[in-house]
Amino acid sequence: MNRVNRHIAPIIKLIERKNTIFSNSYETVIISALTVLLALSVKLFYSTAGPGDLRWILYPTSALVNAFSSIDFWFDPNNGYVAIGTPVVIGAGCAGLNFFIIALCMSVFSFINRWQKSKLYVFLGLIAITYAVTLVANASRIIAGILLLEFSENLNFAVSDTLHTVQGSLFYFVFLGAYFVALQVLLTQRGDHETLY
Repeated sequence: MNRVNRHIAPIIKLIERKNTIFSNSYETVIISALTVLLALSVKLFYSTAGPGDLRWILYPTSALVNAFSSIDFWFDPNNGYVAIGTPVVIGAGCAGLNFFIIALCMSVFSFINRWQKSKLYVFLGLIAITYAVTLVANASRIIAGILLLEFSENLNFAVSDTLHTVQGSLFYFVFLGAYFVALQVLLTQRGDHETLY
């Protein structure tokens, strides 16, 4: 009989742990609904927004790019933040809001069930952290694009839109993976969660 209990005990423990994770499902459903609503609202806003509407994300991005590249930008209401003396423009298409939406949904849907306390505060914190990560990822992508542009001028080849898109996608993919790992480490160190394994 003791042999049977020894084999069944881990299964019972896993079932009990799964029930603990989903015991607060009402709050989880509300947070999930808020996440979807926020993601759809940002996407709808972004689909019609111009540079003036996006200053709340374009200005900090241009300030970060300026801090690390010493390129000065000025705001043009029709185009966005234009670099003085270069062909670089940080416009509506460079806002990084698609990355923000993906990163926010990833962080909420991957980790919200693991937090046992104050899921609303965790949700609000994830919005703020995701905004900051978006700014850093976007500024890094733009700086790398500027370096790629300078490199291509030295070698006399043109940077195509496809190469620019691939470079941006790679940067966003790396930052999204790093953000996921950072959240995982944070959860593990805090001990404020139940693992899903």
